[in-house]
Amino acid sequence: IECFFMTTQIGHPDEYWQAIEPAYNMVYGNVDLPWEWHDNYRLRSIIYPAYLSMPLYLLKLTGIDTATAVRACPQMGHAVLVIIADRFLWAIGKETFGLNAAKLAFIFWQSSGWFNHLFTRCLTNSVETVL
Repeated sequence: IECFFMTTQIGHPDEYWQAIEPAYNMVYGNVDLPWEWHDNYRLRSIIYPAYLSMPLYLLKLTGIDTATAVRACPQMGHAVLVIIADRFLWAIGKETFGLNAAKLAFIFWQSSGWFNHLFTRCLTNSVETVL
């Protein structure tokens, strides 16, 4: 039910199962995580959800963990990674291929609707792209 009310579409359930739900569980608990997170399997790394859980924990400590703040917090944490990726694309492109090529790459990067649709979501694949 949460997916229907919290997003405009539910095309990427892994956004919740790979990152947001485990991060929420680290701070608040009582989340029935998917099978990949159970002790018998442990297929996923906790590094990215742990990163997303830090601001959630700060919200909880300060008592400003309203539903809206908790919902927006993982996306804000992920936005930092997107900004880092943008910065490094620019710097590496400029150093490696020159200013004009960096401008062109940045235009392609920013104007790709499908890429930006996926990259701005809290997916572990987005973090792999940043790295």
